[in-house]
Amino acid sequence: MLFATGMSLVPQNEIYELAQDETSRLQLLDRFLPEDSDFAGRSSELHKHLQHNQQKLAKALSDYDDLKAEVERLPKLEEQVQGFQNLGIQEKLAKTSLLARERQIAQRSNEEVQHLRDGLTALNDNLPDLTFLSDKALDGLPDADQLRPIRVILDRLQQSFTKHLRAMEEELAEGDQQIRTQLALWQQALQRNELELEKALRSLPAMAGKSGQEVGTAYQRLMQEIERIKPMKSRLSNFESLRDNLRQERRNLLAGLSDLRNQRTQALQKAAKKLNKRLEGKLKVDIVPEADRTPLKRFLMDCRLEGIGEKRLAWIDEQEILNPLSLAQDIQKGAATLQVDWGFTPTMAEALAKLQPSQIMALEALELDHRVDIFLNVAHGKVEPVFRALNRLSTGQQCTAILHMLLLENADPLIMDQPEDNLDNAFIADRIVTELRDAKTSRQFLFATHNANIPVFGDAEWIGVFTASENQGSLGFEAQGSIDVPVIRDQVASILEGGRDAFIQRKEKYEF
Repeated sequence: MLFATGMSLVPQNEIYELAQDETSRLQLLDRFLPEDSDFAGRSSELHKHLQHNQQKLAKALSDYDDLKAEVERLPKLEEQVQGFQNLGIQEKLAKTSLLARERQIAQRSNEEVQHLRDGLTALNDNLPDLTFLSDKALDGLPDADQLRPIRVILDRLQQSFTKHLRAMEEELAEGDQQIRTQLALWQQALQRNELELEKALRSLPAMAGKSGQEVGTAYQRLMQEIERIKPMKSRLSNFESLRDNLRQERRNLLAGLSDLRNQRTQALQKAAKKLNKRLEGKLKVDIVPEADRTPLKRFLMDCRLEGIGEKRLAWIDEQEILNPLSLAQDIQKGAATLQVDWGFTPTMAEALAKLQPSQIMALEALELDHRVDIFLNVAHGKVEPVFRALNRLSTGQQCTAILHMLLLENADPLIMDQPEDNLDNAFIADRIVTELRDAKTSRQFLFATHNANIPVFGDAEWIGVFTASENQGSLGFEAQGSIDVPVIRDQVASILEGGRDAFIQRKEKYEF
């Protein structure tokens, strides 16, 4: 595992994998961010709020559209009523609209009781769960004495709320029964009035090829439908207010997420600048914001846009700057805006304009990863630096670039298994060991290696020579010590690859 708390552990081939993986390079750069940085936590929290907002807003929009469609039927229905009234039916069936209104009141009464029942259920489901403050959870915590009183307070609140909840449940049950009794009495009165209407219906004359009863029944249904829709007009304004409030909440959350992303980008760029200064002449790092467009391609492919395949999404990589939030906002403006501002073909613009509100909201919150471009100085010696991009380097050079970053000052010990497997040997001798010598006074390094350059040129303080017998490794006391100890030096020279040559080079360079 890379960068475990208190220790940096780099298994064999991990350096190469770091060089190939964009996400890992971003995580590597995180080491140089301030310790109080909590981007992941705050981002997760904002995304959670956005997801919750999306669910509520999608439902509010759907309910508003359904309600609006019903209310828009009202003028036509009222026009039909006028036609019946012109036939003189209104006088004979005057109670029809009144009884329809009574039915709406009875239905609404039952709905209000159900709302109270749902509210009590939700309250009961959200009573505190004190497991997180149990003795077992607090065991061993240094400040458990300060946390334990919180459990007492929450427990008291839970008991008090439970007591009131039971009282409210009993009161609701009693009120529900009273309402049922009253509605039963109303139902009897309704049946008497309906009998009177039945007599009036039978007395109606035939009209337009329909019997009087058929005409009267149609009028009754029409009046019942009008009375059902009328209350929705006032509810429509409530839904408009709810919709607008949720939209404003979403704008605030998106603005917060955008600010957080900008802070993250600035922090990464600052870290890269700091890194470049510390590795001047060796390595350069550049942050390209939102350069990884893969999440957007995957998202649009999953939307199954009509007539749009992967090839028609090539514009995603062609855009110099691409922000999902800006794209989502322009999609809501319509196909014409997408064609003018984005240069989309009519087919692409029309397909995007047909995205559902929930899809557009998901696009608003979509995040594109930054790209970390790494350039290594491939020139040797005291000559003009020649920086080459990571993807144009050999495997050994790629790993050397990553190791430059790993070896920078850090409080944690660094453990590496056979780093030479993928490293350029010339770079090990020319640069890496120099950094090891400089950093070893403030940081602990532990290498498992077959390359003599690392312990010899790196001026190892301690060398342990492992031996194997019958598939078991051993490290005797006599096989441990400083490189200055003749016995250790002889074992290193005889075992490590290039060992004796390394000692000769060291002698020529350092007069050892």
